[in-house]
Amino acid sequence: AQQRVETQGRVLEPCTLQYGNRQFTPNGSGSWMLRDVSFHEPSSCPGWAIVMCTGGHDRRDENVDAFVETLYKVAAERSMNLGRLVDRLPVDAYEVIRRGSGLEHFLTDTVCRLQQQSGIQIGLLLCVMSDTPGENGKYTYPALKRWSHTISGIPVQCCQVTKAMKVGDKRSKRMANDPQYAAGLLLKMNLKMGGENCHAITPTPRGCGGPQAGIALMQQVAEGTMVVGLDVHHASPGSQGASFAAVVASMDMQCVKFRTIVT
Repeated sequence: AQQRVETQGRVLEPCTLQYGNRQFTPNGSGSWMLRDVSFHEPSSCPGWAIVMCTGGHDRRDENVDAFVETLYKVAAERSMNLGRLVDRLPVDAYEVIRRGSGLEHFLTDTVCRLQQQSGIQIGLLLCVMSDTPGENGKYTYPALKRWSHTISGIPVQCCQVTKAMKVGDKRSKRMANDPQYAAGLLLKMNLKMGGENCHAITPTPRGCGGPQAGIALMQQVAEGTMVVGLDVHHASPGSQGASFAAVVASMDMQCVKFRTIVT
C-alpha cells in the first residue's frame, strides 16, 4: 500500500513588525493592538471626496459628519494627513450606476469640477457601496477600479454603506463612529496613497551578535535587490480573447512597495 512521505519540520521564529513608533512581535494568536500606533511611512494627499454609489438609504448629515470626524481622528493617530474633504456632502453617483454605464466619465467630470471649485488636487475617492457583494461586483466595483487604474490614477477606497454611513454601537455593524473600522480603512488607504504601514524585521541570525547586527546583515543582503514576478494569461483555446502579460517588481529594500505593468 502507498504510504505518505514523512519529513521533519520546524516552526520558524516570527518576524518583528516595525511601525512608525513601535515594534510588535506577533504572538500565538497572530494579533496585536494598534491603538496610538503611527504608520512607518504615513501618506498624505491635498484633498479627497466621498462618492455615494448606492441609493435608498438614510444618509443623514450627522452620520456623514461622524464618519468623517472618526476617520480624521484615527488618521491623525497614524500620523497620516488626509488633507481637506473638498465637499462635505457626498457626490451622488447612484443614478449613473443604475443606468449601468457612464460611471468612468461621470467620475472624471466630477473630479475636474471639484478641483476647479476648491482649487485643491484630489488624491483619493472614498466610494460608499451597497451592502450586497453581488450588486457591487456586477458593474460598480469593476468600473471604479477601471477608472482608478487605467484612466485617472487616483486611488479609490470602497466601503459598505451600512458600516460607513450609519452610527451605531459596539454590538451593531453600523460603524460610522467606530475607530476600529476607520483604522481598518486607513490601513488600505495609506498603502494606496504611497505610504508604508509597517515592514518586517527578520529574526537575528544565530551568532550575529545582537538585533542591530541582524538588521545590518539584512540590509547588506537586500541592498540592490529587486523581487520580480512575471506571468502571462492566455484566453481559453478557440477564444478570440487577447493575451495579457504582467510584471510586478519591488521598489524598496523591505519589499513592501510594488509597481506593476499589464500589457
